[in-house]
Amino acid sequence: MDLRETVSLSLIGLLSHKLRTLLTMLGIIFGVAAVIAMLSIGEGAKQESLEQIRQMGISNIIVQHWDKEEDQEDSADTDQNKSQGLTWDDARSIERICLLAEYVTPQRDSKIRAQAHGNTFRTMAVGTTADYLTVLDARMGSGVYFSAEDLRGAKRVCVLGADAKRALFFFDDPLGDRVKIRNQWFTVIGVLADKGAAGGKIGGVLEVRNTDEDIYIPLTTMLSRFHWEPGDAELSQITVKISDSKQLQEAAAIVRTIINRRHRGVEDFKIAIPEELLRQSQKTQQIFNIVMGCIAGISLVVGGIGIMNIMLASVLERTREIGIRRALGARRHDILSQFLVESLLVSLFGGMIGVILGYAVPEIITLYAGWRTIVQPWTIALAFGVSASVGIGFGIYPARQAALLNPIDALRYE
Repeated sequence: MDLRETVSLSLIGLLSHKLRTLLTMLGIIFGVAAVIAMLSIGEGAKQESLEQIRQMGISNIIVQHWDKEEDQEDSADTDQNKSQGLTWDDARSIERICLLAEYVTPQRDSKIRAQAHGNTFRTMAVGTTADYLTVLDARMGSGVYFSAEDLRGAKRVCVLGADAKRALFFFDDPLGDRVKIRNQWFTVIGVLADKGAAGGKIGGVLEVRNTDEDIYIPLTTMLSRFHWEPGDAELSQITVKISDSKQLQEAAAIVRTIINRRHRGVEDFKIAIPEELLRQSQKTQQIFNIVMGCIAGISLVVGGIGIMNIMLASVLERTREIGIRRALGARRHDILSQFLVESLLVSLFGGMIGVILGYAVPEIITLYAGWRTIVQPWTIALAFGVSASVGIGFGIYPARQAALLNPIDALRYE
């Protein structure tokens, strides 16, 4: 009996019990859909973390100001007499002493309410220097970034992030227009290109914002023209770009030593290396994907057990049919092939429906939960391949039982 005839007989057998076939498929359908959906959620989270880390610069060292917790308030008061937090002099010292540092960019952040043409946008003003674009690998969408001359003159100019521009000016060209920040008017000289990376906390260590929402002004302007509370740290962050990425750990140790000495051992700062966080994130995400894939794979195994049970019941139900076929000349191989093909078809049809459902579920999650999901081609191939393997693996035993039936006993079976 050729393959076409075997498939035809298998389809007839499956279609003669449509409801039973559908119920048998459910385990495979939900298993495949679960594998694709879970791995797509994991891949989306992985890509988002990678974009956040790349946004900070792979060859950078991030030094952030750190406020001590309330339960250390007494010791913090004592520490404040010794250190005033991160300062521009800290950045200058790193630039002068650390020979591995290619650029050192000081940064001061301040929550603001920006206004333009009656539109209001609550965001973050970032006071920084002219090297910011190079250090964080940012690009201008239009206009120019502020210069060293703007920095020296503490000029009231600003550069808008892509989201800040859309919130304040919509589709209008903001270049040359003015934005009100803390009751002072700033002239817009440029707009950054859209980076498209969301904010969040990476590894529970480093806080990352959506920089597309920020408004950038010269650091001298922020320090001299804005009012600050006594005791506030001069800087929120110092970003150090290292010329050789292989020496990041060595450079980080030097930076830590410089600031420790300047702050007299007070730990009012924290240092993070994006490249190190990247490796940790990749390792964590890999474990996460394996765990989720195993959980989803359990559904496929359960579906396979369902196929085996139904096929065993089918063998009992069709024992007399098997006996008649054997009496008419069918070989054991023919019986084995028929039941094995039936099992495989159930898995393949269930797998196809599961793939469709697996595509739909991530889209629904993205639409309603706002989570980023990415369906990779290899995920579909994996889920579909496993479903076919489950069909064959769990179908072999029932098919073998059918093939080993004694024709005489099968004909007598009632």
